[in-house]
Amino acid sequence: MSEMQTDFKKIIGEMLESSPQDIEAVGEFEPTPIDQIVEKQDMEEDDSKEIFSVTIKDRQSLKERMVDVSVDSTKRLVIAIDSSSVTLAKTKNGIIAAIKAAVVFDDHVETFGPFIHHITNNNKQKIYNYFINEIFDLPVTKNVAVLSKMPDRIRNFLERLIQRYAASKVENAIILWDGSLGTGKSQFDTPEDLMKISLTMAKGRGSSIVAITKKTTLILASNESIFSVLSDYDGPAIVDLTDKIEVFGSRIYKILGTTFAAKLTSNGIPFRIDVSSDGKSKPSSVLVDLMRSTSFYHGYPVELRNAHIYSKITKDEALACQKMIATTYNLPIVNAPDIHKVLLSPFG
Repeated sequence: MSEMQTDFKKIIGEMLESSPQDIEAVGEFEPTPIDQIVEKQDMEEDDSKEIFSVTIKDRQSLKERMVDVSVDSTKRLVIAIDSSSVTLAKTKNGIIAAIKAAVVFDDHVETFGPFIHHITNNNKQKIYNYFINEIFDLPVTKNVAVLSKMPDRIRNFLERLIQRYAASKVENAIILWDGSLGTGKSQFDTPEDLMKISLTMAKGRGSSIVAITKKTTLILASNESIFSVLSDYDGPAIVDLTDKIEVFGSRIYKILGTTFAAKLTSNGIPFRIDVSSDGKSKPSSVLVDLMRSTSFYHGYPVELRNAHIYSKITKDEALACQKMIATTYNLPIVNAPDIHKVLLSPFG
């Protein structure tokens, strides 16, 4: 492990690990059932609640906008970053969360965490301001997420920081992000300036960012799903939607790049893909380079799939974290009844 990597991991650990005094002050804790941890793991910026209208008339008009994927391409290095967060337990005044991240390089994988943090209504503003002001050098804000959403906000900040770390380690690469390059979906979204700086850092080293969203809904003016149209198309397909995309109910949503609907392999699943180019390549050419530079699993780049796998907090890790909290700090475990089942059984 390089000295730079060791120092970076130490810094991350110091930022995210609660002090022994913070944990000891918990008094007792109620562990989250392991099955719930696996089911409810937060792993990406979620655009699934947004329905994007596309001002393209119909499937024929969509096909007329398709990019030529037979153009010359360049084989490039491909890396990927992903992260996850889980709520390990509830406490009398907050929650205990675990956060983990991974970077998949061409010849190795670097993982960060799981980091354990006790989050309360009393310290969540301090945590948020620390990342925004001390780490990312942006103005502080009073718009802090509710307590239950704070593990995902911390996860997001960690992922943004590691995206910068990964960008500093490569040149002329394609860097895959999980999610989108959209900002302004809500007051708690990634600050625009934070994302812009990250994109500029990658561009400064000749790298392009490709952000792939798995849950977006894109609807044509004919009320057809763009993804259904692309699924019916024979072969890979890339369509530039940048000047045609709108989000219902939002006047401030902004995409910091070029937006495509793309099916990267003949039999693959279509995705919305945002591209921030290196400045030398056309955004569509970056996607063609990606198609020639890696392999795919149902149309999804294997590097990003592996980043998802390595960053996921497993059942064994979650159990180990819960056991460590209980044994290291000698905390009594409280198993509260499921109120929903108590009140509604056998119907709930």
